[in-house]
Amino acid sequence: MELSRCASPADHGHLGSGSRATVCGRGSGRCATGHADTQNALAHVLREAGIERRSRRPQEPNFDLAWEANGAIFVGEVKSITEANEEGQLRLWLGQVLRNRQRLRALGHQQVVAVLVPERAPRDPAWRDLCDELDVVLLSGDELDRAPTLGTTAAATRPADAR
Repeated sequence: MELSRCASPADHGHLGSGSRATVCGRGSGRCATGHADTQNALAHVLREAGIERRSRRPQEPNFDLAWEANGAIFVGEVKSITEANEEGQLRLWLGQVLRNRQRLRALGHQQVVAVLVPERAPRDPAWRDLCDELDVVLLSGDELDRAPTLGTTAAATRPADAR
């Protein structure tokens, strides 16, 4: 089973699925820009590596970005975070990416990798440990260049300094 191709770049004025500006609260313009910039940067890194991003099909859950590589489907949720909303945003979107992985597997996708993509690394390093425990890749904005190699080895899901 394959995800649709040719998703369009994120628009700074429209956030896609859900009401992300509402979740972000005050400063939602910054949130929308941070979200779109991070999503577009990830799409660019993938495109440069020859990997096309995927659009969702009508029966699939809403997600920010997905791609296929190394025999797996990677489904990502991109997050803009501030110091004030970081904990709440990451909790909310970790649940969403886990649910998206579950729903894609239920649709017959054999190997689905959940990827949480905050625009910057969370201040609390325990977030990386939690993601590891849940088999979720935490790929912060400064690590986007790792995206094309995810899944090639078990160690590829962790940054070099954490191995």
